[in-house]
Amino acid sequence: MENLKMYMSNTFGVKNMEEPSYFDSKYVIHTQLEKDLSTSEGEKTNVTYLKNVYSKGEKIFHSIFEKKDDIVVIINVETVRGRYSKLDMIRKFFRNINKYDMKYEKNKSNTFEDIDIHTFYLNVQKENIADQYIISAICNQDFPPLIPKLKKRNVEGVNFLFVNKTKHTLLHIYDDRGAYILTSNSEDYDYYTNLYRENLFIEEE
Repeated sequence: MENLKMYMSNTFGVKNMEEPSYFDSKYVIHTQLEKDLSTSEGEKTNVTYLKNVYSKGEKIFHSIFEKKDDIVVIINVETVRGRYSKLDMIRKFFRNINKYDMKYEKNKSNTFEDIDIHTFYLNVQKENIADQYIISAICNQDFPPLIPKLKKRNVEGVNFLFVNKTKHTLLHIYDDRGAYILTSNSEDYDYYTNLYRENLFIEEE
């Protein structure tokens, strides 16, 4: 875990992968999934809206990760202190993975005193990741009736960090609104900025 934390800090400026912040990241791109889609509260669960959001998320995923790439998936599960309910991550989120290959560390939240953060990480290939299921579940998490879902009883939140160690690029799709792409150099930053220029968030000064 310490080697992974050092890699995340040195490569992306992510000092705390349990509660990731991208303020110290030099090459960070914030892209929208819902841009140009209907986003009124009454229409966010509309099938067409959701399919388009899923599609945008999957497009970004496939533009960053290739079959040959060395990938680490980091999963942070936030739970009520002392009330962790194990998620069925291996069967739902991955394919052909031995459960003993997944590493685990328990952390206390720096933000909320009544929250535990359970960090899991796994070295995989692209073919091992159930990307459609995961991306759909991430985008559904603010809409409890929808499936697939990430949250269950006593689970306050779940986030996935997909790290491409071959390309030194990180993807964090946080919900149906958008995603962060972090790169390690200006060339890749310019490439993804240009690729998703029509969907970039305009940050307020």
